[in-house]
Amino acid sequence: MARADRVPPDDPSKSRQGQTTSARDALPSDSGLSPVASESGSIERTIELAPWTILLSLLVSGAIAGLGAFLGRWRAPLVVQLGVPSAVMALWTVWFAVFASARRQALRIEIVRQRSHVVQMLAQACVFAYWATGWDLVRPHLLLLLAQVLFAYHFEALVAFTRRRTWTFGFGVVPIVLGVNLFLWFKDEAFGAQFLMIALALASKEFIRWNRDGVSRPIFNPAAIALSVAGIVLMASRNTALTYGFDIAQTQEFPWRVHEALFLILLIVQVNVPVVLISASAVVAMCAYNAIFTAIFGTYLFGATSLPVAVLLGMTLLVTEPETSPTTRTGRVLFGALYALAVFAIYPLLERSDTFGYYDKILCVPLLNLCVRPLDRLARAIVLRSGALAQRARFLYGHRYENHVNLAIWAVVVATILLTNRVGEAHPGREVAFWRKTCDERKVGACRRLASFYGAACIRGQGDACHNLGVMLQSGDGIDVDSKRANFYFARGCERDVPQSCGAVANVMERVGGELGTTFELMRRACEGGSGASCHNLAVAFKNGTGVPQDEKAAINLFDRGCEAGVLESCNSLAALSMLKNGKRNPTRALNAFRSACEGGDGAGCANLGTMLLIGDGVAPDPKAAADANRTACERGIGQSCARLAGQYRAGKGVPVDVARAYELDSKACAAGVATSCGPGGK
Repeated sequence: MARADRVPPDDPSKSRQGQTTSARDALPSDSGLSPVASESGSIERTIELAPWTILLSLLVSGAIAGLGAFLGRWRAPLVVQLGVPSAVMALWTVWFAVFASARRQALRIEIVRQRSHVVQMLAQACVFAYWATGWDLVRPHLLLLLAQVLFAYHFEALVAFTRRRTWTFGFGVVPIVLGVNLFLWFKDEAFGAQFLMIALALASKEFIRWNRDGVSRPIFNPAAIALSVAGIVLMASRNTALTYGFDIAQTQEFPWRVHEALFLILLIVQVNVPVVLISASAVVAMCAYNAIFTAIFGTYLFGATSLPVAVLLGMTLLVTEPETSPTTRTGRVLFGALYALAVFAIYPLLERSDTFGYYDKILCVPLLNLCVRPLDRLARAIVLRSGALAQRARFLYGHRYENHVNLAIWAVVVATILLTNRVGEAHPGREVAFWRKTCDERKVGACRRLASFYGAACIRGQGDACHNLGVMLQSGDGIDVDSKRANFYFARGCERDVPQSCGAVANVMERVGGELGTTFELMRRACEGGSGASCHNLAVAFKNGTGVPQDEKAAINLFDRGCEAGVLESCNSLAALSMLKNGKRNPTRALNAFRSACEGGDGAGCANLGTMLLIGDGVAPDPKAAADANRTACERGIGQSCARLAGQYRAGKGVPVDVARAYELDSKACAAGVATSCGPGGK
């Protein structure tokens, strides 16, 4: 959740007239309303400063720039990415100091303590701490979080002073910054955009407001509007690769028993801020939608879980922001259910693009924020028509124990989810074999789920998953062909010592004219790791002298390794080199190579094997074995083998004499283009 300012109780007359009756007591017993889930906060101190003292905030800009310089020793792009926003804020500060001094403007700071901000901040910090146990990039990001918090305080102060109002200083900006970073952050080369998101979040809270219950409140959840705008821009410009969005959504699933841990962490918020109805209705609705989807299509929409961690965080820390969510109980239930429905509907649409759907939980929040007032009106209308039912609900909740009842409901919901394996290791979608099978069957969304499964495993460091995803992207196996991303995953696979990935990277480099030394080194690594295709490519290079000195011996050895790895073309090439008359002939090796190619299903290998055994070229003749090889080659479309087998039947060589069978084989050879088999009687 993002920051919530001081909000009055439900009864607008209390805030306007100073009535002492509580908002809840002022409501009809069947209204079904509950007060806004936020606190007014307590003003601890008000400070008035001279205009020139704003220049002290230049230290904040200096601290941000210093962090950039410090991190730049290892991550060079951050020097500029942190230096630019700090310079902009410094210039704004100097301009304001001069302007404020000229008009003798007093700077007033109101220090406010608000429990909801502390609660949100603590819960988000715990989420980051637990997330860091599953993803190595979280810990290095903490210093960048500090830079964003410093920037947010500086920006908020300058906006307040520039607008000639008191700056309310508290912990409110911290939940906004942490809320943004729980869902999206930019890579080093574009990290300056992260500060734009923070500025947009704070600006929307300051300027985009409306009147609710007689009080001016923000329309949009600050963190959500910034995330939504960034997501739309990135998708429209096809620049989603500039962020860690996909990695964030995947790695939040990595820590041990993460759902159980999050349910415990989120109790920090649920106990202290009455927003349980939104979260509970969203979770129940999402599980219901997933059950319907599985019953219809036989797969799981979100792959390995019915409730992705990123979506759970959206349901509990994003849409539950008190000032931008409904004030009525029924309105909150509807709000949560609508959020789940929106995520459920948006995800498969976004997943068809290269975003893999990880913007689903943020894009719909601003639209839901716009529906808050209509939802409250609808809720009041529903409650007024419900009569006796509303009275029972009133009795159930009472005045003092409403949140206790909600927490009991939440506990039942959580226990049901865990016991029915909707999340966790026992979920059927955890098995890659399930997704491979359903992808082969081309069930709805199964191949995209499989690709996402491989992507998550690749982030975990599983090289074979990187390679498999590269193969899917290269071949278009149930997903769109994307050679650029395929090469990216092949490179990751090669980094993790997957020979086939190294071979794929080498092939790409060879096609685009990459550095020969690097290309051959990758092929060598791949070949040594067991990639027959790479051994074959290296052998061809040595045989033809392409990029390396011509070396027949090296070519023979590499063709041999390729043949052993099942590359039929290597078997045939090995046999051909072994029979060269100007070299050291090795008929036995050639015979074995041709036999391997034939057994592997290569027609040409069978044809060569049949010829060699029939004429006894360097080996003992074996007409019967030659007939078997020629028969196999003929069945695989080799016309010359059909003609040779016809001759064997005609002469009774290795097979019984059968003129009719010989004529039939000649006809087949003729149809395959063997001219000598055409005409009366064939050969």
